[in-house]
Amino acid sequence: RIEEISSQLTILRQLGVKKISDPTEIISHLLQQRSDPARALAVAKRFGGADKFGGSLMNECQTQLWENGRDVQALKLVSDDVYVVNEILELDSNIKGDMTVYEDMALDDLRQVYREAYNRCEKLSAVKNGIDPQWIQYNALRFSDAIRRIGTFQLLQRQYKSKGDVDDNRVSSAATNRFLRGFRHFPLSMIASSAASRGEIDALTLLFARHPMPIQTRMKILDLIPLDTEISRYEHLLPCFVQGSSSDGNFLLKAENHHSYCFDALQLFSHYCAMQQEEQFPFEVFVDELDKDYLLSNYRCCDQGCDANQSISREEISLWYLRRAIDIHNRTGLILLVRQLTESALSRLSVQILRGTEDNGAVGHVVYLYACAELLNHILVDKMKESFSFDFWTATRELFTTVLEFCSMELSTAV
Repeated sequence: RIEEISSQLTILRQLGVKKISDPTEIISHLLQQRSDPARALAVAKRFGGADKFGGSLMNECQTQLWENGRDVQALKLVSDDVYVVNEILELDSNIKGDMTVYEDMALDDLRQVYREAYNRCEKLSAVKNGIDPQWIQYNALRFSDAIRRIGTFQLLQRQYKSKGDVDDNRVSSAATNRFLRGFRHFPLSMIASSAASRGEIDALTLLFARHPMPIQTRMKILDLIPLDTEISRYEHLLPCFVQGSSSDGNFLLKAENHHSYCFDALQLFSHYCAMQQEEQFPFEVFVDELDKDYLLSNYRCCDQGCDANQSISREEISLWYLRRAIDIHNRTGLILLVRQLTESALSRLSVQILRGTEDNGAVGHVVYLYACAELLNHILVDKMKESFSFDFWTATRELFTTVLEFCSMELSTAV
């Protein structure tokens, strides 16, 4: 006991406190006059902590540690739930404000902060406290979206870093600032559109897997992929028609055994997670186990405009394939790509190629277009042995254009 008192007096002498005998006064002195919350907290813990001084004094130490040095662990120890939520709301909303205080915070720390704010919202919603439940729910969704976006941002950085597109120093020095000022607030459809227009299929796959989007939005984004891109590179992202499926649509993946598997967005993400864990995937879709478990349990809470009652018809999807196939032909002349796209379309529209279809609408036109592309592709392969003259290629292209015009007619007109 004597040694303990001696030790405490030694600490107080080091702190420059001579005639203050009440520990509460010592802590107040350190907080208010010296602005030293870390030492104040050390004194409080030495003399009994919250049991001795109550939660308010301890909270003051923790809040000052957070406000002065962005100490994440200190924020997590603050007992005032509303304070924690409001602090992270200010951080999340302060796009044009001073972000220098957050620049030294790593993205993993930032993810912890948002997760803590989300947990506080969950805690507030579980009890009656006079706080507007809509305010709590709105902020919980906001923090949930931020948690998911931070993970996506980290994974995209890893992709570009592995390709040598990003300088190591530039990545680490201001990543938090770039996230808070940019990626956090950009529409995900705009980010996905940028990836598509640059032909960055891995980045686009990551965005579609982690952030479910309405199938109509996905088709608009897929339209931005350069027309001369190999179909096999983005075949797994092509739209599917499944009767009664959710508005974010389905994905058809081909396995090595030539079997095809139809997944919704959540199943696609789960499938990629399993492949990543087995080290069979070319890039990562989750940051760590915490990120993966969080997404799997909260996958639908941040749907990007997905409406469970909204659906898309087989005709609409068929028209998308038809327009893109014709654009590929008109702008690139690559008949092989036309054949590959229409073949992929038929498997995703549940049309058996050998049996054909009696559909006179867009589905029927896709079938005719596939047949024409398949025929002309065979002609090209055979004729390549005979001639490589410009006249031959011109004539073949004109022939294909004529066939396209025929396929675009109403069936009665064609007859």
